[in-house]
Amino acid sequence: MRTFRTCLFTVLALAIAAATSPSARATWLDLADGTYNVTLSCTFSLVLSCPTDIHGTMTISGAGATAFDFTVNGQLFLGDPVDELATDGVTFDNQHSRLDLSPLSSLTIGNDLTIQNPFIPFDHWWAYCRNNPGTDACFPDTVGSWTASPAPAPAAIRHWVPWRVSFAH
Repeated sequence: MRTFRTCLFTVLALAIAAATSPSARATWLDLADGTYNVTLSCTFSLVLSCPTDIHGTMTISGAGATAFDFTVNGQLFLGDPVDELATDGVTFDNQHSRLDLSPLSSLTIGNDLTIQNPFIPFDHWWAYCRNNPGTDACFPDTVGSWTASPAPAPAAIRHWVPWRVSFAH
């Protein structure tokens, strides 16, 4: 009887853990851990022809993004972005990941959390900032929205292993 109760308790504990773990997982930019194919949709730009879409990938791990791979305006944003939570409690409340390039250009991908920013009409937003020639300022000249879908897992690699066959006489 004790074995039956122990097994029943174990099965119930596993069922409860399975039912609650997806909602308890941390997310960043509304995304759980994983690699995503991301589409940046341009809605306004001084350097790109909008509307246009830019495709790339982003990896989320824990409470932040750990990898960007995008080409915007001929610049490759490849690497680990800086993750920030920004709020003033009145006009904006968002989390965003930003990858800076030298000299003074950046790609920021963000998510509005609770307060709707009147200057950005969508929850999932992105901005490209380019160097303003002759100054030390970065001019945010491209903005838009983004969508993401899980990237397919890489296919398993099959290794051919030669079999050794020996015959005894």
